[in-house]
Amino acid sequence: MPYLFLIITVFIWALNGVVGKAVTPFLQPMAMGFWRWAIAVAILLAFAWRHVRADWPELRRHWRMMLVFGFLGAGLHNAIAFWGLKYTTAVNGTLLNSAVPILMVAMSWLLFRERLTRGQAAGIVISTLGVLCILVRGDPANLLLLRLNPGDLLMLTSMLMWATYTVCLRRKPAGVHPFSLIVGTAAAGLAIVAPLYALEHALGVRVDWRWESVAALLFAGIFSSFIAYVLWNRAVAQVGANVASTFMHLGPVFGTALAWLLLGERLHLFHVAGVAAIFAGIIVVTRSHRAHVPDALKAAAPDG
Repeated sequence: MPYLFLIITVFIWALNGVVGKAVTPFLQPMAMGFWRWAIAVAILLAFAWRHVRADWPELRRHWRMMLVFGFLGAGLHNAIAFWGLKYTTAVNGTLLNSAVPILMVAMSWLLFRERLTRGQAAGIVISTLGVLCILVRGDPANLLLLRLNPGDLLMLTSMLMWATYTVCLRRKPAGVHPFSLIVGTAAAGLAIVAPLYALEHALGVRVDWRWESVAALLFAGIFSSFIAYVLWNRAVAQVGANVASTFMHLGPVFGTALAWLLLGERLHLFHVAGVAAIFAGIIVVTRSHRAHVPDALKAAAPDG
């Protein structure tokens, strides 16, 4: 079940990237970062208030950790990613997003000295090659055509924040309900991004309120922030950051499929080869993870 959660989550984020790119002329970065989480918190509190009230003493006791989660995983992280979309190409954005598994491995080692198994390392390499196959359209020479710009640096910063957030989830307060954790993270993120949104507004950078803007904010708040974060956090708790990170390589797969279905773009042999390599890498990682989980843990692990 956690693998299904990861697949659904990455699909939602891939679709959010398409939606976000389409509305960059109408929405501003801090406005997007603020409103998507304001919507998510409002929805969560509507039916999860009892969990938040019960977990409030624990959340307050770990307020420093919640600030870290809010800074890295909500509000500002999303605003920076949206800001980067204004200036970078779709190809560069996808390539940088696909660097998340490598960044997560690096942060896991740097912060917690966690090492990869051989199977996990092999799977990440295989799936990375699949991503590159799609990005360079089957021709390695196309790598030379990629150029970094300020948007790329913003996207890379956002991806580094996300990778660190995912790795740090192992330090979440014990016994706190997943909904309470998301509310606490989102509230901290809102507290950080709200002054920046106010400054953005004071400087005359305003949202162009039209149906496209509202629809994008609702999608980001309901699906990309609320549903996707709950599924992602739960999956990471069960399989770990390194295994979960490999599923981020499904982003180019879903991006290719969405371009084919929604934009009428053609599928080529390099798409098929890249997708096959990505799935092969994920299979290697997940099998390696299962092989290294003790039987006692397997028996005790919650279903879904």
